[in-house]
Amino acid sequence: MKVKIFGDSFADNTRNGSPDFYSRSWPSLLAKEKFLQVENYSRAGSGLHWSFNQCLQNSQDCDKIIFVGSHYYRWYLHESFHNQVPENGHHVMSAGGNPDLNTTHKKAVDAAMKFHLYFDNREFEYNSTAVYYQYLRHLFGKDILILQATNFPQEPVKDIPLQLDTDNQITLQDISVHEDDFIFVDKQYRPDVRGNMDYDARNCHITHWHSAMLYDKILNWLAGKEFSLTKKDLLRLNKQEASRMYCIKW
Repeated sequence: MKVKIFGDSFADNTRNGSPDFYSRSWPSLLAKEKFLQVENYSRAGSGLHWSFNQCLQNSQDCDKIIFVGSHYYRWYLHESFHNQVPENGHHVMSAGGNPDLNTTHKKAVDAAMKFHLYFDNREFEYNSTAVYYQYLRHLFGKDILILQATNFPQEPVKDIPLQLDTDNQITLQDISVHEDDFIFVDKQYRPDVRGNMDYDARNCHITHWHSAMLYDKILNWLAGKEFSLTKKDLLRLNKQEASRMYCIKW
């Protein structure tokens, strides 16, 4: 069975967190299965638009798709500028949080932030995400697993109920935030998704314990069973062990 994965750092098992945990992340565990042929197109720092486009371009020859939905306000720099910025600058966040890599990159970030300031809004963010998911579901039906990675703002989007066509009831970010209370509880440093992650060794932003749990659930889905991910699935970690393993400079 050929499985393809699309998403951002919540699914990228080669570019974030300590390399010591790369092999224990959920995408790596899937890739070790002998009956699976796994191709991972995820990219740390990428956004919903880029992942959606990657999925449409590369999904013709697979049996199952795992789509991890990220921020809609991350933009992909036009390819004509790629030779002017480092590879890690091809994706920019219009909401801020980008380090200036060079003059061209700074101009792109400034343009994205101005677009965000003048034209973006929460209603558009939510509706755009919903349309992406509905179209993917229309194309791939039961052969796609759609996992929302990041949380939406808590403030209401006018009178629109926040109901996305996803397969998880809690986001992958919810798992990461839940783990923070075990990993960083006695530390001055507390990681933020837009901050310095040098002391957060987690790969795909979750520990190997929750990666194993997610991996088991995905295996069940691949076997034809229903997928479910709720608050009841959150694990209570040993604070001393979790902190020792994951709150380290890497």
